[in-house]
Amino acid sequence: MDNRFNLPEDARADLIAFKQRIEQLDFEHPSLREALAPPKPRIVHQWLWGKFNSLLVSLSRLTDTRRRVEALEDETANFRQVVMTVVGGEFAKAVTQVVEQEIVKLYRAIDQRAAEGANALERESALLGDRLRAEHARLEEHTANLEQELRFERLARQKAFVDFDRQLTLKRPSAAAASEAEIPAERLTSVQSLLETFYYRLEERFRGTRDEIKRSLLIYRNDLRAARDRVGVSGPVVDIGCGRGELLEVLGEDKFQAVGVDSNALQLDAARRRGAVVVHVDAIEYLRGLEDESVLAVTGIHVVEHMPFPALVCLMQEVVRVLKKGGVALFETPNPRNLIVGATTFHLDPTHIRQLPPEVMKVLFETVGFEQIEIRPLHPSDTLDYMVKNHNIDPHVATLLFGPQDYAVIGVIGTH
Repeated sequence: MDNRFNLPEDARADLIAFKQRIEQLDFEHPSLREALAPPKPRIVHQWLWGKFNSLLVSLSRLTDTRRRVEALEDETANFRQVVMTVVGGEFAKAVTQVVEQEIVKLYRAIDQRAAEGANALERESALLGDRLRAEHARLEEHTANLEQELRFERLARQKAFVDFDRQLTLKRPSAAAASEAEIPAERLTSVQSLLETFYYRLEERFRGTRDEIKRSLLIYRNDLRAARDRVGVSGPVVDIGCGRGELLEVLGEDKFQAVGVDSNALQLDAARRRGAVVVHVDAIEYLRGLEDESVLAVTGIHVVEHMPFPALVCLMQEVVRVLKKGGVALFETPNPRNLIVGATTFHLDPTHIRQLPPEVMKVLFETVGFEQIEIRPLHPSDTLDYMVKNHNIDPHVATLLFGPQDYAVIGVIGTH
């Protein structure tokens, strides 16, 4: 069957199937023969023709509908092409811009989360670092205390093997001689040994470490070098009350010929083990055994506050006698102008006898014959500037409380 009506494929297939069914009809069947008998042929023909006409009308309508749909599709496609031609560029730009903005927002969100994570990690690291440093400092302090205890115990055991008859080499104040004569010699030796051990332990605990003391003594290096330049020799230098020998080490590093004098056997043992030359004897007695103008310098770090004033005057007379022309005397002592020192820290050492204001020491130096006398304030508290700047404390009041904790008095023997 041809397709002159432009039927859709499915409608054309139905029509072919219908035609084939008609062709398969058995016109010899009695019932059909009766229906197709001559008297009634026109009726069958009309019925079939009506069916065909109804089918053809439906097919025609379907064809028209299909053509209208195709025309509408063409118009839609043309309209779409026109619209895309007019606004296609702007639309693409708008879409691109929106996409780029969303990408930027995404990257910012990622960066923000990464920054927040990094900040959190940094804060955690800082807290952990602070805890570790605090624990490290605590362990270092504990270790230092243990080392001090160990040194003391070691020296105390060594002391047990020292000759207890050191009392014969000690010079005592005459006022105590009568009362001591009534005490058995064994007990005197025991008490003196206990006092030496006590003082050694007191200095170990409160004065500071060996390295700290050495650093604080470097401020005298130029004074001693100047004396060497004036006199032209490197010694001898006598350090009275040398203790553990920190100043002797500083002098040795500068090639001075130095000797230390002290009455504490434990401290002298500590100095000896570091190679220092030391003598266990009373200071005034030692100086009296020296010749006139035979010494480059005499030093005494925290010594004069342990002496009765008449004994201090005798000591200064001997110092002036033994110093060479151009030689120097240098004595350091706690500064009573610092109220905290005067009221508290000075009394941490029960062997301290009296505080000596700088004015007193200057007059004493003038009286025994020193020249170029200098009073040098030393060791202000680390909190001085902080208290003035952050707590609005009057500078004068702050100095009285947190100012120099020590001072040095320095005098030179004239060359004429």
